[in-house]
Amino acid sequence: LYVFGAALGFYVFAEQGMSLWLPNYLKEAFGLRESIGARYLGAFFLLFAVGRLFGGFIVHKTGVMRTVIFTEIAALVLLFIGVFFGNSYLFVISVSGLFFSIVFPSTMSLVSKIFKERPGMATGFIMTMVAFILNSMNLVMGILMDEIGPRLTIFLLPLSMGISLCLMIFIRIKTKSNESAL
Repeated sequence: LYVFGAALGFYVFAEQGMSLWLPNYLKEAFGLRESIGARYLGAFFLLFAVGRLFGGFIVHKTGVMRTVIFTEIAALVLLFIGVFFGNSYLFVISVSGLFFSIVFPSTMSLVSKIFKERPGMATGFIMTMVAFILNSMNLVMGILMDEIGPRLTIFLLPLSMGISLCLMIFIRIKTKSNESAL
């Protein structure tokens, strides 16, 4: 239960961090106008919406955990490339939205299958952990933006996604015996 909460908490920070911190990063690190940042963010969430629309079909065909892990890897790689290589590769961050979109709803669909005794309590606990991690990480992000600047601080987003991915792999290993649910 704790691992689910942490995995989703770090994932949600990376996802929501795009809308909260990407425009600031683009403005401060590259001197881009807010309207340019809004375009990158708009493209991210447009592809995010497309992914949410069609992601269920992919999850149904390939399995929940397999798809979640694959899409987290893809989102992490694209996000890291965009942040690491900077100005010429910023569009790759927008493309990552397609892969970000599948993780949260797919992972939440597993909760009732894995925590069969009390799925409502499990969901409530997980969402509380998500909120706690999200708010804590946003506080850390804000402090670090002021202290070390946006060029380094933005790496908290891919780092957070990497932590989430490691926790999802751990969940996969621990729930391997419950293959029908995954």
